Amino acid sequence: MLEQLNLDAIDDLAGAQQALRLVLNLVEELKQENQALREQVQQLRDEIARLKGEQGRPAIKGNKKKAPDHSSERERKQRRPRRKRSKLDQIKIDREEVLQRKQNWRLASPDGDFDLGGTDI
Repeated sequence: MLEQLNLDAIDDLAGAQQALRLVLNLVEELKQENQALREQVQQLRDEIARLKGEQGRPAIKGNKKKAPDHSSERERKQRRPRRKRSKLDQIKIDREEVLQRKQNWRLASPDGDFDLGGTDI
């Protein structure tokens, strides 16, 4: 096929397109041949390993997604409304107390603010 390609004969756009088609066809054929040879080499390596008593390459199957079931897709995707309840409904109040706030008079300053003493910012 490469013999048909004459680069000196390319004068116009049609000739360039024809030459490009020939090159692309050649690349495609070589790619297919390369892939077939790679598969054959791997088979031969596996056969050699088997004859030596070694384990061959494991056949690992890829993860395949299952086709979605379109008939019940809407039913499956429907969300139920979330119900957030108040805790006060569950807690029983049995008594009420008013607590008095005690101040530590030793730490309190004359203006009523608490002073932890010693550090001024």
